[in-house]
Amino acid sequence: SRAIFCCRPEHPLLFEKHVYLATLRDYPLAMPRSMPQMLSQQFDDLFDHDRHDFAGIVKYDQFQPIKESLANCDMVVITPDLSVKHELESGELVALNVENMPNILANFSVVYLKNQHLSPAAQRFIDFLLLADVK
Repeated sequence: SRAIFCCRPEHPLLFEKHVYLATLRDYPLAMPRSMPQMLSQQFDDLFDHDRHDFAGIVKYDQFQPIKESLANCDMVVITPDLSVKHELESGELVALNVENMPNILANFSVVYLKNQHLSPAAQRFIDFLLLADVK
C-alpha cells in the first residue's frame, strides 16, 4: 500500500495547478502518531512541531475520527491508500497529487494467538489485507 496525502473533494489545494510538500504547510496536517522518525524526515520539516510557518499538526492513534472530520475542514492527512480505498472510490476523499512526494510503501501486520479462533470480522479483515497485498 502506498502512502498518500488526501483531503475532501472541495479542498482549496485541488484548485492549485501544482501541489508541493511546502504547499501543504498552509493547511492543518494529520499524521499517524506511530510514524517512524526516519520516515517523517523524508518530508524535510513538514511534520516538525517547531516550525513557525504552518497551520498545525494532528497526530492520531485511530484513523476513523480523522477520516470523518476531513469532510468538514481543510485538513490534509497522510495515510496508506488502502485505509481510504472505499472513500477514494466513492469520491468522499481525493488523493492529492503532490509533485515531490517521496515514494513510501506501508506494510500491515496482524498478530493473533495461534490457539485462538478468529472472529468472522477478524478473518474478513485479514482476507482484505491479503487481497490488497496481491493487487
